[in-house]
Amino acid sequence: MYVTCARRSHRANHGFHGNWRPAAPPGSFRMSLPPSVAASLLDGKVFEAELTEVGHATATPSRLVFRGGTLVATAYQDRGFGEGPYTAVRARPGTIGFTSRVTQGQRPDEFHEWSGEIRGRQILGRMVWTHADGHQIEYAFQGRRRSD
Repeated sequence: MYVTCARRSHRANHGFHGNWRPAAPPGSFRMSLPPSVAASLLDGKVFEAELTEVGHATATPSRLVFRGGTLVATAYQDRGFGEGPYTAVRARPGTIGFTSRVTQGQRPDEFHEWSGEIRGRQILGRMVWTHADGHQIEYAFQGRRRSD
Protein backbone atom coordinates (compact mmCIF):
# COMPACT_ATOMS: atom_id res chain seq x y z
CA MET A 1 0.00 0.00 0.00
CA TYR A 2 1.20 3.51 -0.71
CA VAL A 3 0.26 6.51 1.36
CA THR A 4 0.66 9.95 -0.18
CA CYS A 5 1.51 12.45 2.50
CA ALA A 6 0.63 15.64 0.64
CA ARG A 7 -2.91 14.66 -0.36
CA ARG A 8 -3.55 12.06 2.33
CA SER A 9 -4.81 9.64 -0.30
CA HIS A 10 -4.24 5.90 -0.34
CA ARG A 11 -3.40 3.62 -3.21
CA ALA A 12 -3.12 -0.15 -2.98
CA ASN A 13 -0.54 -2.19 -4.81
CA HIS A 14 -1.31 -5.88 -4.35
CA GLY A 15 -1.82 -7.40 -7.78
CA PHE A 16 -5.37 -6.31 -8.64
CA HIS A 17 -5.57 -5.24 -12.28
CA GLY A 18 -8.01 -2.38 -11.82
CA ASN A 19 -7.32 1.33 -11.62
CA TRP A 20 -4.50 1.02 -9.11
CA ARG A 21 -0.97 1.88 -10.17
CA PRO A 22 2.00 -0.41 -9.60
CA ALA A 23 4.47 2.34 -8.67
CA ALA A 24 4.37 4.78 -5.79
CA PRO A 25 3.67 8.35 -6.90
CA PRO A 26 6.31 10.99 -6.11
CA GLY A 27 6.11 12.15 -2.51
CA SER A 28 4.82 8.79 -1.29
CA PHE A 29 6.27 6.08 0.85
CA ARG A 30 5.65 2.34 1.07
CA MET A 31 3.77 1.10 4.12
CA SER A 32 2.53 -2.31 5.21
CA LEU A 33 -0.44 -2.98 7.46
CA PRO A 34 -0.17 -5.73 10.05
CA PRO A 35 -2.24 -8.75 8.89
CA SER A 36 -4.62 -8.40 11.85
CA VAL A 37 -5.49 -4.81 10.86
CA ALA A 38 -5.71 -5.58 7.15
CA ALA A 39 -7.97 -8.59 7.67
CA SER A 40 -10.30 -6.87 10.09
CA LEU A 41 -11.43 -4.44 7.38
CA LEU A 42 -13.79 -7.08 5.92
CA ASP A 43 -14.46 -9.52 8.75
CA GLY A 44 -18.18 -10.09 9.24
CA LYS A 45 -19.14 -8.99 5.73
CA VAL A 46 -21.11 -11.39 3.50
CA PHE A 47 -21.80 -10.81 -0.20
CA GLU A 48 -24.20 -12.50 -2.61
CA ALA A 49 -22.19 -12.67 -5.83
CA GLU A 50 -22.26 -14.20 -9.28
CA LEU A 51 -19.15 -15.62 -10.94
CA THR A 52 -18.96 -15.82 -14.72
CA GLU A 53 -16.19 -17.57 -16.60
CA VAL A 54 -14.56 -15.04 -18.91
CA GLY A 55 -15.96 -15.53 -22.41
CA HIS A 56 -19.09 -17.32 -21.20
CA ALA A 57 -22.54 -16.09 -20.26
CA THR A 58 -23.66 -18.50 -17.54
CA ALA A 59 -23.23 -17.17 -14.00
CA THR A 60 -22.70 -19.27 -10.88
CA PRO A 61 -24.13 -17.81 -7.67
CA SER A 62 -21.92 -17.87 -4.59
CA ARG A 63 -21.92 -16.35 -1.16
CA LEU A 64 -18.57 -14.72 -0.35
CA VAL A 65 -18.00 -14.74 3.40
CA PHE A 66 -15.21 -12.81 5.14
CA ARG A 67 -14.62 -14.00 8.71
CA GLY A 68 -11.68 -14.45 11.02
CA GLY A 69 -9.21 -13.16 8.43
CA THR A 70 -10.38 -15.69 5.82
CA LEU A 71 -12.51 -15.77 2.67
CA VAL A 72 -14.96 -18.58 1.88
CA ALA A 73 -16.81 -18.94 -1.45
CA THR A 74 -19.74 -21.26 -0.80
CA ALA A 75 -20.11 -22.32 -4.45
CA TYR A 76 -16.81 -24.20 -4.27
CA GLN A 77 -17.04 -25.85 -0.87
CA ASP A 78 -18.47 -29.05 -2.36
CA ARG A 79 -15.35 -29.24 -4.57
CA GLY A 80 -13.00 -29.21 -1.58
CA PHE A 81 -12.23 -25.50 -1.41
CA GLY A 82 -12.53 -24.23 2.14
CA GLU A 83 -11.30 -20.93 3.47
CA GLY A 84 -8.14 -19.01 2.69
CA PRO A 85 -6.51 -16.00 4.32
CA TYR A 86 -7.25 -12.61 2.81
CA THR A 87 -5.52 -9.25 2.86
CA ALA A 88 -7.47 -6.02 2.56
CA VAL A 89 -6.43 -2.38 2.22
CA ARG A 90 -8.26 0.90 1.88
CA ALA A 91 -7.49 1.70 -1.74
CA ARG A 92 -9.14 5.13 -1.79
CA PRO A 93 -12.03 6.73 0.08
CA GLY A 94 -15.02 4.38 0.03
CA THR A 95 -13.11 1.49 -1.56
CA ILE A 96 -11.43 -1.54 -0.01
CA GLY A 97 -9.22 -3.76 -2.16
CA PHE A 98 -8.60 -7.39 -1.25
CA THR A 99 -6.72 -10.50 -2.34
CA SER A 100 -6.97 -14.10 -1.19
CA ARG A 101 -5.63 -17.52 -2.11
CA VAL A 102 -7.80 -20.54 -1.30
CA THR A 103 -6.34 -24.00 -1.86
CA GLN A 104 -8.25 -27.19 -2.58
CA GLY A 105 -8.02 -29.29 0.59
CA GLN A 106 -6.85 -32.54 -1.02
CA ARG A 107 -4.67 -30.92 -3.68
CA PRO A 108 -2.59 -27.97 -2.47
CA ASP A 109 -1.35 -27.42 -6.04
CA GLU A 110 -4.93 -26.52 -7.06
CA PHE A 111 -6.12 -23.12 -5.87
CA HIS A 112 -8.25 -20.02 -6.41
CA GLU A 113 -6.65 -16.58 -6.45
CA TRP A 114 -9.15 -13.84 -5.67
CA SER A 115 -8.64 -10.11 -6.23
CA GLY A 116 -11.30 -7.47 -6.04
CA GLU A 117 -12.65 -4.38 -4.48
CA ILE A 118 -15.61 -3.33 -2.42
CA ARG A 119 -17.30 -0.01 -3.10
CA GLY A 120 -20.01 0.66 -0.56
CA ARG A 121 -22.26 -2.43 -0.72
CA GLN A 122 -20.97 -3.63 -4.12
CA ILE A 123 -18.19 -6.20 -4.64
CA LEU A 124 -16.45 -6.89 -7.95
CA GLY A 125 -13.26 -8.47 -9.20
CA ARG A 126 -11.76 -11.62 -10.62
CA MET A 127 -10.89 -15.13 -9.55
CA VAL A 128 -8.37 -17.34 -11.31
CA TRP A 129 -8.74 -21.08 -10.76
CA THR A 130 -5.40 -22.83 -11.24
CA HIS A 131 -5.81 -26.58 -11.67
CA ALA A 132 -3.19 -29.10 -10.52
CA ASP A 133 -1.96 -29.49 -14.12
CA GLY A 134 -1.36 -25.71 -14.40
CA HIS A 135 -4.45 -25.02 -16.53
CA GLN A 136 -6.10 -21.74 -15.50
CA ILE A 137 -9.68 -20.52 -15.82
CA GLU A 138 -10.50 -16.87 -15.17
CA TYR A 139 -13.80 -15.69 -13.70
CA ALA A 140 -15.24 -12.24 -13.19
CA PHE A 141 -17.49 -11.71 -10.21
CA GLN A 142 -19.81 -9.04 -8.89
CA GLY A 143 -22.47 -8.79 -6.25
CA ARG A 144 -23.92 -6.95 -3.29
CA ARG A 145 -23.51 -7.11 0.45
CA ARG A 146 -26.23 -9.04 2.27
CA SER A 147 -28.50 -7.02 4.48
CA ASP A 148 -27.71 -7.59 8.13
